Amino acid sequence: KQWYQRRVAITAGDESPDRKGGLQSANQLLEKLAKMKEFAEKKRREMEGEFKVPDAPVRRDKQGNKIDKMLEEAKESAENEEERIKLEKFMMYSKGLVQTKEAAAKKADNQYEMTKPMARYNDDQDLNSLLKQKGRDEDPMNKFMEKKKKSKLLQLLSFH
Repeated sequence: KQWYQRRVAITAGDESPDRKGGLQSANQLLEKLAKMKEFAEKKRREMEGEFKVPDAPVRRDKQGNKIDKMLEEAKESAENEEERIKLEKFMMYSKGLVQTKEAAAKKADNQYEMTKPMARYNDDQDLNSLLKQKGRDEDPMNKFMEKKKKSKLLQLLSFH
């Protein structure tokens, strides 16, 4: 009898729909299922109420009018956008236009070089032209080659 009384005491506090075992008809199962859904929905609503976040306090300006938070954020984002553009221009000019362009060209060149295979051979035209373009200060022919390039450029420009 004690175990039965404990069982009754445990289930008496439970608000869930009655639980029955054994064979049941389809109508009984449908009713039981509907009761369980109602019970679950009721519990969910109770839990929502417990964890509901309180509304934010109303902000007002000096005249006492309500401040629309969304409108304020939109204005601030527009102002921030203008400031961001000004700051980007300032940063671009403070870094130096030539250095920025050189860095972008170097990055593009590195991307192009990464597409090539790792093994480079003697007949690789890109490598040969790259090495020919590099001028070395200790090279005695460097000044002569620079003069030659300048004269070719002047001839090309004078013909057009």
